[in-house]
Amino acid sequence: MIKRFVIAFILLVLVCGGIVGFNLFRDNAMQQFFATMKPPA
Repeated sequence: MIKRFVIAFILLVLVCGGIVGFNLFRDNAMQQFFATMKPPA
């Protein structure tokens, strides 16, 4: 029974960590994109 909770907890941490990491990566990528973007001619 405890083993199930441990596995579920690890999966939850991985999913939440992935979402947070993806959001940080996306924000950083957007900032870089807009900083180097040339205005349309």
